[in-house]
Amino acid sequence: MVLLVACAEGGGNRPASDSGTSDDTGADVGPMDGNVPDTGSPDGSLPDTGVPDTGAPDSGTGTPDTSTPDTGTPDTGTPDTGTTDTGTPDTGTTDTGTPDTGAPDAGAPDTGTPDAGCTGAADCDDGLTCNGTERCELGACVSGTPPICDDGVACTVNQCVEPGTCTYTPDHGLCGAGFTCDMTAGCTATCSDTPCRLISPQCGCPTGQGCFLSGTTRACANLGTLAEGDPCSTATDCSAGTMCLNAGDSTTVFNICTRHCATDSDCATDSLCVYELNDGTGTPIPGVRLCSHACDIVRQTGCTAGTYCVGYRESTGAMRRFTDCSTPEGSGGRGATCVTNTDCQGGYACVDTGGTSDQCLHLCETATGVGCISGESCSSFSTPYILNGDEIGACL
Repeated sequence: MVLLVACAEGGGNRPASDSGTSDDTGADVGPMDGNVPDTGSPDGSLPDTGVPDTGAPDSGTGTPDTSTPDTGTPDTGTPDTGTTDTGTPDTGTTDTGTPDTGAPDAGAPDTGTPDAGCTGAADCDDGLTCNGTERCELGACVSGTPPICDDGVACTVNQCVEPGTCTYTPDHGLCGAGFTCDMTAGCTATCSDTPCRLISPQCGCPTGQGCFLSGTTRACANLGTLAEGDPCSTATDCSAGTMCLNAGDSTTVFNICTRHCATDSDCATDSLCVYELNDGTGTPIPGVRLCSHACDIVRQTGCTAGTYCVGYRESTGAMRRFTDCSTPEGSGGRGATCVTNTDCQGGYACVDTGGTSDQCLHLCETATGVGCISGESCSSFSTPYILNGDEIGACL
């Protein structure tokens, strides 16, 4: 039994009192009389019976007082008859405020010439452009509005340089680790690919953008949201690392998001990096390869609606077998005559049974018999068909 196989391709004080000296009170104590007693005829008068003077002789040695007596005029001053102060006592609150310890104002007085105002814009012009154009309003100069320098790129330093030129300088420090500032694209991932990397994880494009093919040239564009295997209409419908690629034949267009790759490890499980993308003239685009889509050719699972799972084999190299989703689906069921696999329904293959014509037979797993209906057995092909480790046969 022989299986017909398809081959692949498709990328914050009071006054003092008077104390004058008192009058002289000293007594006269002059010397006693020492004359000879009188011896004349007796005096017929009675004798003197008076007591003799026994006063002591004057022995004073004091100096007589020669001071002038006090003749001062007595004090006749009028006594103070002033009215007693009956005013209300001060009951005000005691000032407890902190004393001012501030330094005295030592500023020099303003000796400048008074502003004479302006009469026109020329009186206000400072000769600079980057601080705006000054103007005269009601005799006073008014500042101008500086020009706006903005290139719309978040990681560049925007500056006005006289005589009024805007400059924009990239500042890589404004970008995160692994990113550099591009004058046009802004913060972009440091990338070894030029200008960007197609394979996920992509690099070289600003946040929110992905690397896509525009013809044969790589370019950054806004990312889509569609996952690998989803139907798409344009290149930017797909998520990073995939592109919108036709899964149909030469007469049918059915685009699905297909993953970029460099090796099989860039692809999903059981998928291979097998397709080269050409420029439309048959010439391959350098560095652009795409993965196949893993699916189950017996159970017909793993493909988006509108497509079916088909088995393929590399046309060169290791000649490995793989699966992918394709369209349109053929119409031939069990036993229908066919020329190629595309003549048969999904899950069937065009098999040479040795008769006059090839027939559409349902594929099966030889180890389990899955795929065959009652009365059928899963037979191996003359050249064993090994797919993802399982042997595939046909139901007879």
